[in-house]
Amino acid sequence: MLRFRAEDFVARLPWFYHGLDFGPPQEHDILSFEVNGVPLPPELCVVTLILGEPGDGLEVSRDGSRFEFIPAHRDMVPLPPIPSSRCRVSLFFRAAAGRPSPVAEVLAHSFWTKLPDARKAPVFAEYRRDIGVTESEALRRWDELWPMLGSVEFGASELDAMFASLLGWCERRQVMDESDSHLGAIYSEEDKYDFRDAAAAAVVFTQVWGDSGDGRWRERALLARRYVYRGQHEQGERRGGWAHMVSGKWGGDHQVDFRRISQPLRPVDGVDTA
Repeated sequence: MLRFRAEDFVARLPWFYHGLDFGPPQEHDILSFEVNGVPLPPELCVVTLILGEPGDGLEVSRDGSRFEFIPAHRDMVPLPPIPSSRCRVSLFFRAAAGRPSPVAEVLAHSFWTKLPDARKAPVFAEYRRDIGVTESEALRRWDELWPMLGSVEFGASELDAMFASLLGWCERRQVMDESDSHLGAIYSEEDKYDFRDAAAAAVVFTQVWGDSGDGRWRERALLARRYVYRGQHEQGERRGGWAHMVSGKWGGDHQVDFRRISQPLRPVDGVDTA
């Protein structure tokens, strides 16, 4: 059973998250609740919203654009079960602009848990959600930024120049020394070799080979691809996942350690694997 205070995890996202016109800022009546990385019940997980005051119900959405009215039972709004494998509870509900959230608490519990028991669960307090809207310079200066973005001319010729520049960088930074254990990798500006850089380069080199017919680009693409495959775990519970070249945590007292392929493969990283 998990119990969350709405005030710790509810936020009003900027207007464009909900499909509204990207132009001038707009008021809206949608509130977002989200909590991540939590151990949801292994059985069928039910989410129940607890209202601050008894009411008829709430308009609720999973994606922030399509809403469905869910009737309340006294001060409780039970939602359809969600897969517990997600380790994440995310939903949206409507509340009048400028008014406090009508939801006071959110419960995540097993389908078999009795609601009175779920309501007595300890409040989750490992972290509080902060979407950083007040720190966003882009949102503070939107009146300047939006006209600027709309006035910039950007077309095919600029894209071609960007592509050529990126291609040249990858070509210059690719390891071509056959005696180097990182043959095929792209040596980044961060003093490391990352499988993602090599994967992207393999795609770009293949594209250029297809456009130009120059076999040298094909050889570069194959070298990069071979290097990428070395990052994939082939045994054990991590089979299929890609190792991340960085271990440790960014910032704080943790030292960042840039791993090399010659060392044992580290735990997988979701972004690299994707």
